[in-house]
Amino acid sequence: MTDRPAIKPLEWSSHEGDGVLTADSVAGEYRVRCHNGDFWIASRDGIPLSNRPYELSSFAKAAAQADYEARILSALTQPERKAEAVAKIGELLSDENALEDAAKAAFTKAQSVYRADHDHFPLKHTRENAHDG
Repeated sequence: MTDRPAIKPLEWSSHEGDGVLTADSVAGEYRVRCHNGDFWIASRDGIPLSNRPYELSSFAKAAAQADYEARILSALTQPERKAEAVAKIGELLSDENALEDAAKAAFTKAQSVYRADHDHFPLKHTRENAHDG
């Protein structure tokens, strides 16, 4: 068993035809939207998570998940966990590539879990991931 608390993943929903995915959380509302059918932007409560767009909706969602987890961990009472989370948030905010790197790492991990749990890959083509290349 791990000493790290499990953090519930964000639950994404889409609204027919607007190209926006939303996830409500205790840390705020996360949004991932397709811009001009070209790239994806992730935000929390209307504030972009990065100065750079994402190539894939899955990268933008992973960036949102990384931000969410860092915020949740920062609220824990264990001083070492809180310090770790605060340092992670500072890293993500100070280096514009750090959040994208965290998103890509989370996506790679999610792919591994999916492959382990399912007999086939890639994901079935849906409107949500239509721009995922």
